[in-house]
Formats: sequence, structure tokens, C-alpha cells
Amino acid sequence: MKKILAMAAIALFMVSCTDDDSNSTQTGNKLIKVTETDSDGDFVSTLTYDGNKLIEINSNDGEKSVITYTGDLITEWKSYDADNQLIYKDTYEYNSQNQLVTYTEFAYDDEFGDDVYKTTYVHNSNGTISFTEYYSDNIDNPDSFTQDATGTITETTLTTVYGTGEDTEVYTYTFDGKNNPLKGITGMDKIAFANTMGTTKFYNENVVSQSYSYNGGASVVESTTVYTYNAANYPLTQTETQVNGGYTSTTVYTYE
Repeated sequence: MKKILAMAAIALFMVSCTDDDSNSTQTGNKLIKVTETDSDGDFVSTLTYDGNKLIEINSNDGEKSVITYTGDLITEWKSYDADNQLIYKDTYEYNSQNQLVTYTEFAYDDEFGDDVYKTTYVHNSNGTISFTEYYSDNIDNPDSFTQDATGTITETTLTTVYGTGEDTEVYTYTFDGKNNPLKGITGMDKIAFANTMGTTKFYNENVVSQSYSYNGGASVVESTTVYTYNAANYPLTQTETQVNGGYTSTTVYTYE
């Protein structure tokens, strides 16, 4: 069920980690179903809540995610396959300001074995976030990490520097100024950038274009997204097009 997070993060997400309004009660705009259609067919995710806390996501292919909170903070996210086998476990650790400082993904029975990926975050005074990525192929001894990359997250950019500076990737996003479908779900604003999939604006608004540059080269638009909205400016539909290759997917959002 990583797909629901990836889809929401790359297409949507995020407000400042210190926004105290992010957990306000939703009325009529609580996301309960996401239907994504592409050349492979329909992928339907149904979201279950306890109040405004997202506690489970079930898909039409039998996969599911179970989310655990400590207070109002998401501390664990487990993903299961159609045979109810655990395939991912994500853990989240916070500082005294309730800011995410460590994200760890345990990947079970991965293509190359059981692996662990960890990212640590530093929240800077100017609103940016610095991160360091680590990797371990020993899931039984996850402290045996090797540093893979460092980077910086801003409102509109994600910069990753690999190794000791050999390669640099920069993703740049533009937003629509409307409401993200996940806005208002308790704790989601704190983890929107986890796994370095987004920027500090992803939870609050929706991405309309994504551009990519490599090692200082020109920034090239990779995808564009068009939305329709309800009266409260939450997306009802989303059509994403990959500029190279012509791949298109359509997503429908259902609220209550």
C-alpha cells in the first residue's frame, strides 16, 4: 500500500511542520476513497478513520496498510500484501517540537533481500529541511548503516546529493493553491516529506507540474497534472501526464 502514499505525495501533500491548523476537524471533505486508473486498470484504495486519524487503507487487489498513532503523531505504518504478509514497516520519530527527525523503512523480502532505509531530518530556522539518507542490507542489525545521500527540502524543490557529491538531482514543483485531499488528516502534515518524496508544501496544495535537472543541467518538465475541484477547492479528479512517453493516469477522489 505504498502506492497510496506515493501517489498522494507526488501529486499532492504538505504544509509547514509547525502549522497548528492541520488537524482541524473535517466536515464534508474527509477523503474516503481514491480510484486511480491507468493502462493496468483501476486501483481503488478505501480509507478508514478513527475520528480524523487514518488507521487503515484497503485496496481492491487485497493489499492493505495499518497506521499506528502515539497521541496525534503517526509512529508506524505497516503494509501487507494480498496474502497478509508484511512487506514494509515504516517508523517515525519526532523531536520535542513534534517535528519528524527520523524515518526508517524496513523492506521485507525485497528483490535483493531484506533491506533497511533510514532518513534523518534537521529542521532549519529558515523553514527548509536538511536530510541524510542511509542504507543497510542487514535487517537484523539495522544499526549497520552506510550513508547514501544528503539533501535539502524547500517549499518547491527537493535536492539530493549522492555519495560524496558525484551526482546531484533537483526536482522542482509548481502548485495550484488549492486544498490537498489529505489535508486535515491527523498527523499527516508531519510526515508528508518522509522518504524524501516531496517538499514542505505537498500536504497543503496539489502539484501541477514536476521538473527534473541532473548535475546542474537544464530543468526539464517531466509531468503535468490537471484537476477539477469541489466547492471547497478539494480535487475531485486528477489527470497526470508524463511528458516523455505520453503515460497518463486519472485519479478520482471521494469524500464524506
